[in-house]
Amino acid sequence: ALGKAADRFVAFSNTFGAGKPVVLTETGYDVHPLSPLAAVRAADLQVYPNRALIPPARVQQTQGVWTLRSLLELAAHGIDGIAWYQAYDDNGTLPDVYQSCGLLNADNSRRPAADFLLQARALMGKYTFRERRSENPRVDIWEHGAARMAVLWLPVEDDSRSTYVLPWPAAGALFTPAIGATRMTQTKLSVKNGAVLVQLSETPVFVPFKAQ
Repeated sequence: ALGKAADRFVAFSNTFGAGKPVVLTETGYDVHPLSPLAAVRAADLQVYPNRALIPPARVQQTQGVWTLRSLLELAAHGIDGIAWYQAYDDNGTLPDVYQSCGLLNADNSRRPAADFLLQARALMGKYTFRERRSENPRVDIWEHGAARMAVLWLPVEDDSRSTYVLPWPAAGALFTPAIGATRMTQTKLSVKNGAVLVQLSETPVFVPFKAQ
């Protein structure tokens, strides 16, 4: 749904605006569990029918995952920029829309959403979207010159896991967003029979390589 909405905005710009850049403004997810825009997964609602009891750390982690996935999905569909709403909460004690959607805490420390955006920019800030190989799981290829990067995740709201066989030219590395860090966690990937096995979850992972 998000991708299709982005496609309509881009098509409108191409038809009526001579292809002017399309920027999405005031978008984000609240961390107050009672907000209509709360970053609350379907799986968490099953465990906590009373939304107010969902652990704050769980909601903030979901805010981070959804923020990162929104960035990747919108960029893949041609959106040129996003204005996140916002740096700090307006009033995090209120369960109203956009009152608790801050990327930073009051003491200027980063929430997971800010961690993930910072890490994604450092890893792939110069890359542009090239192609989508799979919708479910999401498997997107991004490019920067001769460099390529696969970005993969499961478009779910639970703790599902799966393995994806990704054709790959050479051994490389897997990058996973990390809470409380400025860089993603890096692990090694070994190629077997011309492919790597990538473990997938709801959180995007990144696999860079160079085109042959």
